[in-house]
Amino acid sequence: MKSSSPADHYLQLDIIRKLYASETPLSFTQLKDDGIENSLFMYHMNKLISRNVVEKNQSGFVLTKAGAYWANNSGLEKLHPSAVPKVLVQLLVFSEEKSEILLSKRKGSVSELINHYILPGKAVETGIPQLERANEYAKSLGIDTTLDYSGVYEFIHQQDGFSYHNIAFVYAVRLSSKIQPIDEEFYDYEWVLAEQLLSSNEDKLLVALLKDYQEKATVDQLSIVINN
Repeated sequence: MKSSSPADHYLQLDIIRKLYASETPLSFTQLKDDGIENSLFMYHMNKLISRNVVEKNQSGFVLTKAGAYWANNSGLEKLHPSAVPKVLVQLLVFSEEKSEILLSKRKGSVSELINHYILPGKAVETGIPQLERANEYAKSLGIDTTLDYSGVYEFIHQQDGFSYHNIAFVYAVRLSSKIQPIDEEFYDYEWVLAEQLLSSNEDKLLVALLKDYQEKATVDQLSIVINN
């Protein structure tokens, strides 16, 4: 699972997608769509179990930590995603009212396997300049003001033999009043006190980014490598 996809059939990808979004373990009947033969479904489920992507406990089927990291990094749209770093634009959105920061909060049990909060962001698409992508995403959240480019960071996380690799261009904006973006399929949006986040045991990358920005007004080519 170091570079190749652990899913080689659309049924396997569908299982991963459902487990990724679920708050609780799912049963055989909850995962299997009507019209799919039981034996065919279990053949593909057993493939995922043998690859350490899914495991079964007393309550049903769940993603493993390795499976959650693969799905988060590679996405859930392609069976054979390219084995290259994911390039993102991310936003540091502050509210002047209470020094709060807008974060994306993961839905489903995957929040316990990876992390609860991340900076709001989108993957950079081929043919679209990163600033245009950042502005496009900001407007989709209800932010229609100038973004301040703050720097780039690289994050590499080794988890159970799988490399999770992000390169993110960060833009900051400070709002005079809070917005409340519409929740997405895998994320809610939540305002969190910046100082509360800094004093918590939340994700190391998120805390490092916020500290770097508060101290230097930039993420200053931050590079973080974590091995588990």
